[in-house]
Amino acid sequence: MTLAAVLCCGATTTVFTSCSAEEETPTTYRYEVKLVEYARYYTDETNQLQTAFNNAIGTDGTVYTYHKDNQDSQMKSACDGVKKRYTDIKSVYLKYELVRIASAVGSQDVSTVIANYEFGQALTNPYVYYAFVTNRDEAYAALEAKKATLDEETYQASLTTLRKLVSKHEATNSPTGGTIIHSVTSVFETPYQEEFTKPWLDDETSTQGLITNCNQIADEHVNDVLAVEVTVAVTKTGFFDKKVTEIWKRTFPANVE
Repeated sequence: MTLAAVLCCGATTTVFTSCSAEEETPTTYRYEVKLVEYARYYTDETNQLQTAFNNAIGTDGTVYTYHKDNQDSQMKSACDGVKKRYTDIKSVYLKYELVRIASAVGSQDVSTVIANYEFGQALTNPYVYYAFVTNRDEAYAALEAKKATLDEETYQASLTTLRKLVSKHEATNSPTGGTIIHSVTSVFETPYQEEFTKPWLDDETSTQGLITNCNQIADEHVNDVLAVEVTVAVTKTGFFDKKVTEIWKRTFPANVE
């Protein structure tokens, strides 16, 4: 009887020890929401949204709650509530990801995006990116090929005109190592360097204003010395569909032999 009792206790002890070891290394889950894409945004709005999402999932952005069980449904529901509350956003586009991070001792964390939340004017209005498109490489190559037939003054004047119309971007090796970029922006690019990095509402006013300005700039340089043909165009690319449309184009013909 005594021996049986000892064996029974020993077996019981072994079982409890095994269960305890398993409970010490469970998989836990934490959640975070992060801004992953944006365009022409307002900082106050991104701050408000981030705070709202953090409150919804129970974090202050630095300290996270670890859950023993998967909380996907609860977290999605809480974040859906944020999406419904913030409908009047001035920013053009904001995209947030709800991420589940699974952790276990001895293993790398596994991050999974379980939902996306988009906000902004671009969701209900057409926005585009504008860009200048030129035959820059072909024009410079054509001028170099023609150099032997031109006098030095005409060649230099044509080179100057090319730089004005289609810009010049060169990379050279630095004496101390690395690369130095030498850039000369064109007369078309200079007024729009900042603007063309942002999306704009695709409306008639913006398009016509751009066309008018480009025509004015082109007219100012139509008689500049030019030994090769140069083409400058403006395109617009849809914010979401990426469709490219040409809205303006001007060809400057060679005016010297």
